[in-house]
Amino acid sequence: MAIAPFTLHCANARCQSANSSHDAICQRCGTPIPRRYLWAVGPSEAFPKEVGHLIESRYYVISDRLVLDTSPGLLPEIPPPEEDLPATFQPYLRLFPHRYAVPQVYGLLKGLSQPFYLLEGAPIYPQNGLAIQSDGSFRRAEGELMPTLGEAWPLATPQRQLGWLWQLIRLWEPLAQEGVAQTLLNPDLIRVDGSAIRLLALEASDRPENPPSLDWLGQVWLPWAVTAHTSIAPFLNGLIERLTSGALSQVEQVLPLLDQALAIACEGQTMELQVATCTDPGPQRKQNEDACLPQGGTFRMTRPGIQSITLVCDGLGGHDGGEVASQLSADSIHRYLQTPANLENTTPGIAMQRAVIKANDQLLKRNNDEQRFMRQRMGTTVVMSWVVKHLMYLGHVGDSRIYRVTPAGYTQLTTDDDVASQSVSYGQNVYRHAVRPSAAGALTQALGITDTKHLRPTIQRFFFDDEMLVLLCSDGLSDRNRVAEIWDRILQPVFTNNINVAVSAMQLLEAANQLNGHDNSTISLVHVKVREQPVPETQPLLELLPPLPAEESPAEQKPVPSAVAAVSSGRPNPEPSAASSTEQSSASASKETSRRKRFIPFLWGMVVLGTLVPVAGFRAQFIQRSPSPTEAAEIESKRSTRSLSSASRRQRDAEGLQNLVPEPGEFGLELVMPEQAPAQSVDAKE
Repeated sequence: MAIAPFTLHCANARCQSANSSHDAICQRCGTPIPRRYLWAVGPSEAFPKEVGHLIESRYYVISDRLVLDTSPGLLPEIPPPEEDLPATFQPYLRLFPHRYAVPQVYGLLKGLSQPFYLLEGAPIYPQNGLAIQSDGSFRRAEGELMPTLGEAWPLATPQRQLGWLWQLIRLWEPLAQEGVAQTLLNPDLIRVDGSAIRLLALEASDRPENPPSLDWLGQVWLPWAVTAHTSIAPFLNGLIERLTSGALSQVEQVLPLLDQALAIACEGQTMELQVATCTDPGPQRKQNEDACLPQGGTFRMTRPGIQSITLVCDGLGGHDGGEVASQLSADSIHRYLQTPANLENTTPGIAMQRAVIKANDQLLKRNNDEQRFMRQRMGTTVVMSWVVKHLMYLGHVGDSRIYRVTPAGYTQLTTDDDVASQSVSYGQNVYRHAVRPSAAGALTQALGITDTKHLRPTIQRFFFDDEMLVLLCSDGLSDRNRVAEIWDRILQPVFTNNINVAVSAMQLLEAANQLNGHDNSTISLVHVKVREQPVPETQPLLELLPPLPAEESPAEQKPVPSAVAAVSSGRPNPEPSAASSTEQSSASASKETSRRKRFIPFLWGMVVLGTLVPVAGFRAQFIQRSPSPTEAAEIESKRSTRSLSSASRRQRDAEGLQNLVPEPGEFGLELVMPEQAPAQSVDAKE
């Protein structure tokens, strides 16, 4: 996006010199200048329409509700400590562990006729971000909104189409618990970053006492089913029919179906992985307390399976035996996952969780046997990745990180186990302010320090089918937001110039030593390429669908709650809707309900005949009942006992995973930080 030059202030709060917007670094002190694009939430009609307008002498208007912070070195404004944060902030804060898909609150935007607030991490192409065009070429897209799912849908592969729906279903329950499941009923808010779902903003239910339910999600999916790939369209139509009829009314009913459908669709998929690792004590440390597997200095090509496991451990600085703790944990986790008996009748996610707990038990026992107390106790962080067939499983404890990098940008996939992140997840502070106190980086859990009964390893699973890099690193690299500074210079050329990942990994290590240098640095860089995606067979997908219940008589049919369905033309309005008027007459509501009950069967008939033409700019607002929230632990237990369908079992890995159930439907996110039993604090790493 070409915009006129403007003044951009240095990100160094002690400098704040004025620079041109074309300057990458401050001309006075040499500090890199980030271009931070933000999304403004508020009524469109109250937002300035003039490009270049400066709000609060700070926020430069790029387009409708899209601004750039011209003073990135200054903290954004939030209410003073004596005041509570606005209620509209709370869903974003509590969904902080889902930051890979949900944007986060940046601060308040004042100086306008109506209240606005700003979001960071929204689906906006970042500084130097590239969009991939239909012919595979790259286009500079910095400062542009990423496409909606509806815009990207028709050209997507059947695997990616199923993957997007799989992600939406997995987001439904956490959003419903925060009263913002309405977001997933607004197609304008659902954006895509390649194969990943990204939400533009959160939208609260118009009537909290009567929130939306899954049957209306089926109505939103209906236009997408019409233009779905022909190999999966019959399955999607059947799935939507069961959603709208109420035959599938709970997430735990729908998610296993999409799990198995995705597994079937990806049978025969060929994936290639290139792994490069490197580690260094850094210029200020005498010994290296980090560990990684494969060992530092390794470069290898591999495929999904046991051999794809890679991990990074960072021994706690300031504690004795950090190098022992990190290596012991890395070896213990790897040994556990390499033992076939440990993988029988379980899932990759559960196996990873048990491996981490086993390593923690061994460290605790050694600390106790050697009578180590306080800072004498050995401790370590851990991050790890494991590709099993078409899914990538990630696990972590502590503040080492995992990033996903594509030509479009970078996304942090893990959430640090530290005081700052905990305060955000509890709804107590926004992240930019939470990281300011000196104790913000103190860990809330680490291996060897946290008792096993309080340890909560975070296990996540993702479906990605685009070319990407997965970066695992210790905080020797990630501290001071260095990944944001250097991703485009070091990692983007892997895609644009075909640079080898081993070269890029060493460049990252050099950058860590030059830009930080205060700690050991360890990097594991995984280059993921999907080489082949055969078109899936339709019949095995149809066999997954449960039978429809007997058709209800008109007297037994549940009335469809009244809803506002608007078909807009022109540019879609991505602003979350305001609450509907409480003065709507009961006669009008009854008339609207009657009209919808006549319209829905008609719409289904059109789909069956194949004559429905998708309407551009489709938008709907829905008011429905909500499914009862189910505890993640209960869902995990139920799903772990489910077996795959006969179609999903046809193909087995050839590397010793014959007894491993690859995708049972367990929730990807298992971060548990209960308020009644908060994780114990660990000394901050030096």
